[in-house]
Amino acid sequence: MRLPKVSGENSTILLAEESFKIDRFGLDMITRVEMVPYNLFPSGLRSKHSVHPRFSTMAVSSMNGDKQEHGQFTKITYTYEGWIRDKPDPTYEMKGSTNDESIVTNINFRTVAGYPNSSPPLAIWLDPEDGKPTKNNAKGVFKEFVPDSAKKGMEIYKNAGATWNETSFDSKPPADLGNLGKIDTPKGNPPTQSGRNWLLIDCSFRRRGYVYEITKQWLLSGRNGWDVDIYG
Repeated sequence: MRLPKVSGENSTILLAEESFKIDRFGLDMITRVEMVPYNLFPSGLRSKHSVHPRFSTMAVSSMNGDKQEHGQFTKITYTYEGWIRDKPDPTYEMKGSTNDESIVTNINFRTVAGYPNSSPPLAIWLDPEDGKPTKNNAKGVFKEFVPDSAKKGMEIYKNAGATWNETSFDSKPPADLGNLGKIDTPKGNPPTQSGRNWLLIDCSFRRRGYVYEITKQWLLSGRNGWDVDIYG
């Protein structure tokens, strides 16, 4: 690009270089190029979070610069973030996963393990007081499945789980943490199996120019739901 010829220039030159894009969340981003006389660097720079000259809901989120030939100017590229017309709608993402859980927590455990007095025995149960096998239903603690069982050696199972994420934007940060650490109902209509519910496990934000990007994350419970006495 050919630089403008100036003599005794003491003010910033606005170039006809401005580009626009929208990120994956729907947030508007404008990059704008200005030439700052080197003798006004860095005092002539726009401050971070300063408002765009035309769009009042766009503000500087970052900048970078290069010193130009002959040392007369520093070429500054500003990135403005915000929204030009409308605030972006929230976006939602879900990630499914599995984790290892003790077999005794499985909802079908009693079906496959029975009880200490089951006949024929399906598992070995121990008396916690003396560590010996017992058939006492009130005292027996599961040790393992019987040696000739198809379940022999099974101690854990893969429990299905998921996280639900919301990303939204506002002109101010959230005033509180909401139901962080408690049972909560996420927005966005997440798929939820019968008996399960959601726990709000994260609430965070960061400033991006004019706006605050707010993220929330929920964790799906097991088949019996989060304990209301603990997380209610």
